[in-house]
Amino acid sequence: MDSRCFGKKPSQGFTLIELMIAIAIVAILAGIAVPAFMAWKPSFQLRRAARDLYSNMQKAKMEAIKTNQADIITFNPAPANNYQFTLSGTTHTVNLDNYGNGIQFGMPNGAGIPQINGDNANAPPITYTGGIFTFDARGFVPAGGTTGCVYIRNNDGDGFAVGVLAASGLVVMRRWFPSSANWQ
Repeated sequence: MDSRCFGKKPSQGFTLIELMIAIAIVAILAGIAVPAFMAWKPSFQLRRAARDLYSNMQKAKMEAIKTNQADIITFNPAPANNYQFTLSGTTHTVNLDNYGNGIQFGMPNGAGIPQINGDNANAPPITYTGGIFTFDARGFVPAGGTTGCVYIRNNDGDGFAVGVLAASGLVVMRRWFPSSANWQ
């Protein structure tokens, strides 16, 4: 006779104790990971807002070149807390409130050193005259136009500077690191 027929069947699945141990391990790991994630979230949302601003300024520059017409970005600080730009005839409005964690136009806490084009801690959060920046039809800063910077920050006082560095229309982004009191 075949011993497999009368022998013990191999077990299928998990025992209740094995399942409870696995759940306990997952709960412990979640208890460690969630607070770390919550501490990281405001910085991530600020970085996302800054990258979107940088990207949208690049898009406006490319739109000006593509259409051979000037393209304008309008910054609206408090209470609107948004900026607008036009792509393919459609005006896009980006509201900083939608990123969460109090992201707004403003200098980061302790940012007292010069930044893009000589801006400093006493500079307004938007250094473009009237809150308007224009790329000419070649993607440059038009004659008589101003280069400048837009500062954004979150509730933790962390911040980014996004702006046009020179008449060439070069868009740059810098992050404020409070621990080293330095823009990078």
